[in-house]
Amino acid sequence: MFYAGKLRCKVAELEVSRRLHFKFTLINLCLSEENAKLTTIDATLYASVGRICCVVDEAITSMEQTLLVLVSMKSEIAVKPQHPEHVGKIIHGFGIGIKVGGLVKPGDILLVLRV
Repeated sequence: MFYAGKLRCKVAELEVSRRLHFKFTLINLCLSEENAKLTTIDATLYASVGRICCVVDEAITSMEQTLLVLVSMKSEIAVKPQHPEHVGKIIHGFGIGIKVGGLVKPGDILLVLRV
């Protein structure tokens, strides 16, 4: 039993390490000159991904456009552009683990946007 607990802790450490590595890599990517126009949309609560309503290389057309649907405590929460400057940007990619049924927590990157 002790070994199983130790293994679970190691897996949790690797997951945290992987997410932090991704976030720091993304920050460095955003800071580089050629990618200075990248920005992210982050999760604001603990939830699971219920639906993905957008695809890579799709442009965000309005503040009312639903990009993802998160499910938390049997409620569906639509993820929409958080700032007016997100309108007109193109979806560059998704954060780590962003798939239907994937779990997110506050601060996790949901979407990466570019000009």
